[in-house]
Amino acid sequence: MPTVVAADACRHARRQRLCVPIEEQGTSEIRGPVIDDTPLMQINGVGSFSDTMVTHVRNAKRCPLARKRQRRIRGLIRRGQRPWVPEMNEQAKHEAIVATGLTKWFGDGSTRTTAVNSVDFVAHFGEILFIVGPSGSGKTTLLSMISGILRPNAGTVSVNGDDIWTLNDDQLADFRLNTIGFVFQDYHLFPRLTSAENVAIPLILKHRDWKESITAAGKYLEVVGLKNRGEILPVKLSGGEQQRVAIARAIVGGPQILILDEPTASLDGDTGRMIIAFVKEKILDQNRCIVIVTHDARINEYADRIIHMEDGRITGLDKGTE
Repeated sequence: MPTVVAADACRHARRQRLCVPIEEQGTSEIRGPVIDDTPLMQINGVGSFSDTMVTHVRNAKRCPLARKRQRRIRGLIRRGQRPWVPEMNEQAKHEAIVATGLTKWFGDGSTRTTAVNSVDFVAHFGEILFIVGPSGSGKTTLLSMISGILRPNAGTVSVNGDDIWTLNDDQLADFRLNTIGFVFQDYHLFPRLTSAENVAIPLILKHRDWKESITAAGKYLEVVGLKNRGEILPVKLSGGEQQRVAIARAIVGGPQILILDEPTASLDGDTGRMIIAFVKEKILDQNRCIVIVTHDARINEYADRIIHMEDGRITGLDKGTE
């Protein structure tokens, strides 16, 4: 997973000058990342448009009416205007993640091992969902597929209405940067960067000004209870404090989906419960979905729902016990 983060950083740096105003290109040719012949580009300071619009364009059928609609959308994009898109129904608005038939195996032939086998589930905005099970049950593999890190062999993942595994590598990198906040099991903080610099990384990848990014990082460190700790290196922080820095880094970009992989594995019981209680009380809101993978039954009380996994399959679904 750290390799994915490094690759994303290189990809964003490489694309810094890929999407530029047409006037600067000196041509009327449309350039930049394309979805179904529709460019996602920055025109006169207008950023990329909503995922809903992109989905609307991608799913347009190849018929005269659809082509006419696409030509109209392209014209709006060139003029820096936001196209109208239909409202989602109420149920779809609350569905953050929809996984259908997810399957992942490793190896071939007689050595093939199925890690996740035909898994279906839905996670909603405004809830904290636990995925629990013994080691080797496929929890982390499932997490990697719904967060755009590991491509499934079969099945689909829809995040906020968008099928993420129809995206190309650049679009997946944008998805991970802008939609997903990931807290790794071992934190993966850069040891030579200060706490504030670690938190600022997602903003720097979005080409935000350095000083502005560090200032924003300090505010998020304050949110997670680490005010005035921004200049300290991670090695000088406790395990619980490093976990909070990782959480601040995950939420600084305002992601809709926050994913935590075994967040209490390296913490004692009291610290682990304190961290998860903090996440539920301070980080969760009606516009965010939080998914936590764990085999630590001591924190189950903080879940709204609990999915049980074993041998790559979902074996049960419980409501939280709080």
